[in-house]
Amino acid sequence: MFRVTKLAVLAFTLAVFSLGVAQAADQKHLKRAAEIAAICAKFMPDSQATAAALIEAGFRSEGTQLPWRIFSLDGRRIIAGVSITSARRDGCLVSVSKMTPKEARELIQPWLDLTNAKGIKSKRGTTAWIGEFKGGPVRLGVVDKVNFRIMRGAAIMAIEE
Repeated sequence: MFRVTKLAVLAFTLAVFSLGVAQAADQKHLKRAAEIAAICAKFMPDSQATAAALIEAGFRSEGTQLPWRIFSLDGRRIIAGVSITSARRDGCLVSVSKMTPKEARELIQPWLDLTNAKGIKSKRGTTAWIGEFKGGPVRLGVVDKVNFRIMRGAAIMAIEE
């Protein structure tokens, strides 16, 4: 017969629990992401000025993943996306490797406050708001899981409406 000890049960419980808990992003990366979100707020809706500011902040261009021009920092652990010039709407995206949806909601909070955003219906796996930014409507969102070829994590987005 198989005998289960309290220690074995505890070890199994912790192992199962840890599988369900999302890994959190590095705090220094989240702090840097907040600075990048501020760059987006400062220069948006001018995609070219936003891209130039990201490069000045040390980002490296990684090419495009439509409709975004992708930039990375710190070994691709922080990703910024700026809408390409031919996109119908200007926007900005910020993501951090292993960022959880909860961390993303904290990261987007200054945008929500700035725009007096109100929650709206959204697709499964996203949380969305609409607010007023620089005289026009802006859609804000948290995407629970993004899968760029170079990094995975939650993301925040701001897109002109």
